Amino acid sequence: MALLYERIADSISDLIKSGVYPPGTRLPSVRDLSRNRSVSVSTSVRAYHELERRGIIESRPQAGFYVVASAQLSGLPGTIDTVKRPIPVTGQDRIMRMLQAVNDPTVVNFGAATPHPEFMPGIALERSYKKAWHSNRRRCLSQEFAPGCAELRTQIARRLASIQTFTRPEDILVTNGCQESVSLALRLVTQPGDVVAIESPTYYGLLEVIRGLGLRALEIPTCPESGLSLEALELAATEWSIKACVVIPNYSNPLGVSMSNDKKKRLIAMAKQFDFSIVEDDIYGEIPAKGNRLLPIKSWDNTGRVLYCSSATKTVSAGLRVGWLVPGEANMARAMHLQYVSTISVQTVGQLALADYFANGQINRHTRRMAREYDRSRAHMLNEVKKLFPGNSRFSRPSGGFVLWVELPGNIDTAELMNEALEDGICFAPGTLFSANGRFTNCLRLNSAQKWEPRINRALSRLAKLIN
Repeated sequence: MALLYERIADSISDLIKSGVYPPGTRLPSVRDLSRNRSVSVSTSVRAYHELERRGIIESRPQAGFYVVASAQLSGLPGTIDTVKRPIPVTGQDRIMRMLQAVNDPTVVNFGAATPHPEFMPGIALERSYKKAWHSNRRRCLSQEFAPGCAELRTQIARRLASIQTFTRPEDILVTNGCQESVSLALRLVTQPGDVVAIESPTYYGLLEVIRGLGLRALEIPTCPESGLSLEALELAATEWSIKACVVIPNYSNPLGVSMSNDKKKRLIAMAKQFDFSIVEDDIYGEIPAKGNRLLPIKSWDNTGRVLYCSSATKTVSAGLRVGWLVPGEANMARAMHLQYVSTISVQTVGQLALADYFANGQINRHTRRMAREYDRSRAHMLNEVKKLFPGNSRFSRPSGGFVLWVELPGNIDTAELMNEALEDGICFAPGTLFSANGRFTNCLRLNSAQKWEPRINRALSRLAKLIN
């Protein structure tokens, strides 16, 4: 039998669905609710928190609780409404088949989140590579052991300072892409069997890292409009001992949603309250659809709980595979040792070339231009799939990045659909890859960073026919 606060939450949910409380409406105060329902204030608070966890309402500081725009009314994908117990990650075997298909030039890649090379600053980067070889040939032929090239770490520190994230070059570890940064960060703050809170849906590469480290994933509902549900995370933290929370706060993958500054600060406070670390993946941070670059969670961190991860993979070169980790002064020595054990070092020439590219002053202009092109490409993808896909499909509205999350109607299994699509030379990422619990069966993620030529449009049309 449902608990009292759950029954109250169900009753309010029914009122919202029936239109008594339309989207945007302020709900009765906690005290009014407790008087009206003849329950305690604490029971009323739990009922509202339960509705927040379901993604139905939201709390606004100093203002109360409000009904959010529902997925059905907004056309946005739905949100998971329960937090299941932490589990080991399994069932991700389709990932390698999808990634191998991306390497096939005859296959149209909507699957891996890899931008078309024309979005990258190829000519400028080539000049930086030539300069690195010409000026530092002997060094390029040698290994640059951790923490990495001093020139690059200095440039990264300057770029972080420009977004109010102040760190010394000696506190930055150069890594083999953001994936290694996240893996190292988790190895620093967890042990096998520990519980790691993650967004749901989340990037499938993170799930593979969690599986490889023998950790247990705890999926937290993530709203397509406001991001990770801190209310659901708080409830989960009271029930399970969470060691780390991994989050992509700026233009998350796959939803493309960003957390507000208020939520970022609240997450830090929650990490302190429940004694867990935050692993922040900011790989898409420099690709806003419009407006200024959003600040990372790390910019508010004065406790050392945030381990910051990023790379140049999405902005400069997908094949460069150069990333960075700010693990905190106390973790730096162990982070360097862990990297040595797993990958020894990062390619020297790539580090020097990226340092030169950052130093020559073109990166800011490039990222602004690239963000505009990604925005146009994403809008083109959205327009096409809205025309081609079933009429009651739902689509994310990313505020940055270049991926689109689609929720298809009915009982369509996108994992089975992927098998058919691959036979037709089309690759996409099925929804179950983005969940440790096998959720999102009828969802898929599309990479919109395409060179929009007839071949791409024809592939979308063929994919739509397979769906319909």
